[in-house]
Amino acid sequence: MKQTILTFVIATTIFCGVSAKDRVIVNPVHEFSATGITYITKIELGKNETRVHIHKKFIPGWWVIFTKESYLEDCATGKRWFITGIINGEFDKRISMPASGDSTFVLIYPPLDKSVTKINYGSDEEIDGGTVDYIYGISLNPKTKPRDTTMPASVSQWIDGELANAKRKTMMNFEAGEFFDRDTARLTGYIKGYDKRSGFATGMIYVGNEITREDHPTVVQIHEDGRFEANIPMNYPQYMSVSFSRNFSTNFYIQPGQTLAMVLDWDDFLMADRLRNITYSFKKNQYRGVAAGINSELAAFEAQLPDLPARRIYDGMKGKSPNEFKTFLNKTMSGYSDAHQRLLETERLSEQAKNILRNSYQMRFATYLLDFEMRYAMEQQQNQINFEPLPVDYYDFLQDIPMDNKELLSIRDFSTFINRFEYSRMFLAARTRIYNKRQAPEKSIDQYLFEELNLPKTSEDETYLLMSDSAKIVFSSPPPQDMTPEERNKFSERYIALSRKFNERYKQQFDAYMKIYLKMPPPFEMALEEWRVKDSVYTDVLKLKPGIVYDVVKVRSLNSTFQQRLKDDKDGSWKFLAALTSDISEPFLKKEANRLFQNNFPTEAREAYELPNTHDAKIFKELIAPFKGKYLLVDFWATWCGPCISGIQQNKTLREKYKDSPNIDFVFITSDKDSPLSAYDKFVEEQELTNSYRITADQYLYMRQLFRFNGIPRYVLVDREGKILDDNFNNYNFERWLNETSLD
Repeated sequence: MKQTILTFVIATTIFCGVSAKDRVIVNPVHEFSATGITYITKIELGKNETRVHIHKKFIPGWWVIFTKESYLEDCATGKRWFITGIINGEFDKRISMPASGDSTFVLIYPPLDKSVTKINYGSDEEIDGGTVDYIYGISLNPKTKPRDTTMPASVSQWIDGELANAKRKTMMNFEAGEFFDRDTARLTGYIKGYDKRSGFATGMIYVGNEITREDHPTVVQIHEDGRFEANIPMNYPQYMSVSFSRNFSTNFYIQPGQTLAMVLDWDDFLMADRLRNITYSFKKNQYRGVAAGINSELAAFEAQLPDLPARRIYDGMKGKSPNEFKTFLNKTMSGYSDAHQRLLETERLSEQAKNILRNSYQMRFATYLLDFEMRYAMEQQQNQINFEPLPVDYYDFLQDIPMDNKELLSIRDFSTFINRFEYSRMFLAARTRIYNKRQAPEKSIDQYLFEELNLPKTSEDETYLLMSDSAKIVFSSPPPQDMTPEERNKFSERYIALSRKFNERYKQQFDAYMKIYLKMPPPFEMALEEWRVKDSVYTDVLKLKPGIVYDVVKVRSLNSTFQQRLKDDKDGSWKFLAALTSDISEPFLKKEANRLFQNNFPTEAREAYELPNTHDAKIFKELIAPFKGKYLLVDFWATWCGPCISGIQQNKTLREKYKDSPNIDFVFITSDKDSPLSAYDKFVEEQELTNSYRITADQYLYMRQLFRFNGIPRYVLVDREGKILDDNFNNYNFERWLNETSLD
C-alpha cells in the first residue's frame, strides 16, 4: 500500500501542469544537433504553454547559461516563440554544473500553433565563454525515425576515384633515402552526420615548411553533403592535424604525393564540444588509402592515452628553479609516460608508427623543458632580476635527441621545439659575446651626424636622442625599481619604433660612420663569427653531435639575416650563404637555402602580380573592388591582437592625412570569430575605420590561405588595378613607401 501511494505521488509530481489534452513527445527525433552539451528529452505541447525538458551534459564545475533570447522556431514558416520562464535555473545567470556533470531544466515558451510539425531550438545571443546551442528539425511526431547518417554509395565511389588518381600509391622507403620531396598531397573524406547548419563549411590544416619558416595554411572545403577535400603543399612526410570550427581537430599522417581519405563521425565533434577541457581524440575515424594502416594505428594509440597534463605543467613552471622544474615535470608526466611506454610495448604497431610515437613523445617532453627556459628568463625580467643562465647540465636532455634523424621533422611538436631550440639562451649569448669585444668608438653616431656632418636635427631626432639617454637607465642591469614591467615594455616599444625610423633616415650616413669609427668587419663576416660561436656552444658546451636538426636551424635563420642584417648586400649574402651551408650534407636543405637567397635577391625586380581565378581570390577581389584606382594598404587584424591594435592606432594620423584621397586608402579585414561584435564596433568607432570588413570565419580562412599567413597583423599592399605589390608588407615602411611613390 505504501509503495502504491509513493508511486502515485511521483506520478503526480511528474505530470503536474500537464493536462490530458497536452501532447507529450519523449526523446523527440531531430535532424541535426550542433551541440554536444544540450539534449531535449521531452516536449510538452499544452494549450497555454510549451515546455521543453533539457538535459545538460558538461564538465563538472563549468557553467551554462540561459538567455531570454532562447527561442523555438517553426521550420515551415520561420515564426518564433521566445522563452518566458525556466525551472531549475535563472535567466542570464551562470549555472555551475555539479560533480556528475549532468543537470536538467525545463524551459517554458508560449503555446505553439497547431499547424507546427517541426521546430528548431536555439538562441541568437552569443555569450563570451558560454555555450550557444542549436538543435534543428525537432519532430513533433513521435513516429518520426532518426536521420540516416551512413555514408552514401556515391560518396564512397567519389573517394575511390580520388584514391585511384593519387600520384603516389606507396609509402616512402626511408632506409633507401626517400624523405624530402616537394609535392602536393591530397586529403579527402566524409563527415557522417554533417549538416551545413553546423555553422562552418571549412577546416584548416596548419602546414608549413619548418626548414624555411614558410607557412602554407590550407583550407579544407566541406561540401553540403559532408564530403571534404584539400590540396596540401608538402616538402616531407608530416603528422599534422586538421582543425574545424570551435577547436574541433583530429590528427593524420600523410606523405608528399599521397591521397588520404578520412571518414569522420559527427558524434566525435559533439563529444569534443562537450569535453572542452581536454584535447579530445576522435574515436570513430576510418581511413582509406595507402597510409590508412599507419593512421589507424596512430589513432587507436592516441585514443587510449590519458589526457596530457599540459595545463598543470605550464602552471607549474612559475617560481621553480631549473632542478625543481625537472623533478616536477617527471612527476607530472609519469602517468602519461607510463601509459605511452606500456602501449608501445603491448599494442601491435608497425615500426614506422612506433617511430612517430616515440619521436612525438620526445619532442613534446623536450619542448616543455625549453619552454621553461623561456619562462624562467621572462620571470626574471618581470621581477627586474639580473638574468642568471640555466646551468649547462639542465640541457642534458638534448643529448638524448637523435639530432641526425630527419624523421623528427614529421612531428607536430617539431615546429615549437625547433623554434625554442634556435632561440635558446645558450645561443643568444653568442651575439652578445661578439659585440662585447668591440671597443667604444671615438665618436658616437649623433656626434658624427650633428657635429661632424653638421646635419640639422629634426624634432624626431631630438625625441629619439632623449630616449636613448633614458634607455641606458631603463635597460640597465638591474633595471630601475621605480618602473613597472608594463611601463618598461611600453617604453621599449616606443624606443624601438623611433630607433627604426632614425636608422632609416640616416642609413647612408650610418654605413659611412661604421667604416670610419667602428672599424668593424663586413656584416657578413660578423654574422659568420656569431655562427662560429654558436657552433662551439653546440659542440663543446651542449656536447651535441652534428646533424640535420642543427642544419635546419641554420637554414631557417637565413630569411631574417638576408632581410635585416644583410639587406641590400647581395654579394655579402652570397658569401655568407656559401660559408654557412658548406658543411650541410643534405641536398634538399641546400636547395632550400639557395631558394631563400633567390627569393631575397631576385635576378629581376619583382613586379606586382595578378591574383588567380580561385575561390579565395574572388573573396578578396570583391572586398577591394570599390577601391579600384587607388593604392591600398590592407590590414588583417583582430580585436584580441595587441600588435594589431597598436598598429592601427599608430597609423591614425596617417589615415587622417590621406582621408578622401583619390590615390590611397586603407582597408581593414577581420572575422566574426576573432572580433566579437561589441568589441569590434567600439574599436571601429574609436579609430574611425571607414573601410572595415568583419567577414565570416570561413571567408577569413580563405584569406589566410590566399596570402599564406598564420600570425597577424598581416599587411598586403595593392596597386591601382588590384594587383598585389607585396603580400607581406612591413607596416613600418609604409610612410617611407608613400614618400617614395608618385601617387599622382
